[in-house]
Amino acid sequence: MLRVVHSDRAEELFGALLEALPPADPFAPATIVVGGHLVRRWLMRELAFARGIAAGLELVTFDAFVERAYADPDLGLRSIDQAQLATVLASVLSDPAVIRNLPQVAAYLDEAPEGGDRAGPRRVQLAQHLARLTWGYASTRPDWMPALLAGHVPSELENDPTARWQAKLIASAFDRASLATGDGHRTLVPMLPWARRRLHLERPQVSGPLAVFGMRYLQRAQLEALTDLAQDINVTVYVLDPCRELWDDVAGRSKAEGTTDPLPLVLWGRPVRDTLSALVERTGGDLEDRFEDRGGTSARERLLADVQQRAAPSGPPAAEAGVTVLACPSSRREIEAIAAETRRLLDADPKLHAHHIAVWIAGDAEQYLAQATSAFDAVGVPCHLVDAPIDDRGRIAEAMLALLELPTSGMARRDLLRVMTHPAVLAGHPHVDAADWVRWTERLGIAHGADAQAHHGTYLEEFPNHFHWDQGVRRLALGAFMVGDRAERGPARIQALELSPEELRPDQLASAATYALLVRSLSDDAAWLARREATLTKWSELFA
Repeated sequence: MLRVVHSDRAEELFGALLEALPPADPFAPATIVVGGHLVRRWLMRELAFARGIAAGLELVTFDAFVERAYADPDLGLRSIDQAQLATVLASVLSDPAVIRNLPQVAAYLDEAPEGGDRAGPRRVQLAQHLARLTWGYASTRPDWMPALLAGHVPSELENDPTARWQAKLIASAFDRASLATGDGHRTLVPMLPWARRRLHLERPQVSGPLAVFGMRYLQRAQLEALTDLAQDINVTVYVLDPCRELWDDVAGRSKAEGTTDPLPLVLWGRPVRDTLSALVERTGGDLEDRFEDRGGTSARERLLADVQQRAAPSGPPAAEAGVTVLACPSSRREIEAIAAETRRLLDADPKLHAHHIAVWIAGDAEQYLAQATSAFDAVGVPCHLVDAPIDDRGRIAEAMLALLELPTSGMARRDLLRVMTHPAVLAGHPHVDAADWVRWTERLGIAHGADAQAHHGTYLEEFPNHFHWDQGVRRLALGAFMVGDRAERGPARIQALELSPEELRPDQLASAATYALLVRSLSDDAAWLARREATLTKWSELFA
């Protein structure tokens, strides 16, 4: 049986889930399909608080659950994920026999600007894009996939000029995957339920009940999988729904001006609206209401109440907005302002704790995450970065990524100093002072570029003895035994080369030598890697 619990608060949905969960049994864990790793972490924490221990539970993402339940190598049904599909597509794109019959693809690959294997990066990028596109087709339009797997264009796409070569590449990729594994049933994870029916296999035996929690919306393939499983077990979908009323008839974005419905439902509600409409149809209207009436007098609270009741705005304007906008000149200042406000809230309320406060990054996450830890540390507020990139997970990973970025960087001051002053690097050179290295880099006028050749074709070409790392290292080396630039003496002249030595104290010589060695070695290694062309196997051996 398939049923739905909906509410506009995650806490209410969690309460309903908690009531429905069977007693903890480590030998028969209850399965909860979650919308992502962030939802999984939050749910595990709340379950641990509520039950005393988060045991006897298995929390898996939707794709992982479908793959585990529906794939069966013993019956000849194997899965292929998005990353594997991208790899196979990249292999197809490197096959001249395939590409010569696809002039649009061949022209795109031939336009790559660099020498050598010019099409290499474009092959990878196109393969990744096409893999995402195919995955989307399999999830939202599984009825298109039989035609695409046969190399044909679905009727709805027959006027799309790109659909024909996409279909040919998709078909070639699956043919190649089947040949590589020796079987003919390599199927994308979202299509596993469809493939199982096509092969006339029985439905998988899944121990119930099954809960689905934290999915923003359900795609067509996911709905079909849940409907299929609900024929044998109890499946409950917990949906975060902003509106208590059924609102499948709310006008779309194109008719926003003439509607009396709350604008958030009209402008941004379509994914949830379509999911609820499909669930109502598939459950026969078996929806459990877990809403609580919203109160409050601020504009924000009144808007949420109107959305919940599907009511038009009424009454006089609210005196309080309920939302504060901080105008900041930079991303760094934004983080600092949020950190300061967090500190103020914690100081004002002894019952409030840091883990009660969340900061949601709606824009480019990387530029904020890189500065978040230092900003919150400055005001004494502990923070944990959730779903941060690898370099925010540990200092060793941070150093590795900094090294890998050097070959494709402009060798700017920040690029090299990020590696050279990293704690993992400095730990091997206890005699150096990182502050000296930063100060020398500043005084030496280093901006970017390994040497003068890096400035070729730019306005800096007129200043061959300035602004790059090579001149800085030379000046530092001269400073070990020569005095610095004096107004009455000018720079030192060595044939046609004019350099102003950077004077060093005797106790700085060892640190300066290490500085020069690292700059030279990092610059040379980065240049060598930037020129190198190799297969993925060779690259893996190189970095092993």
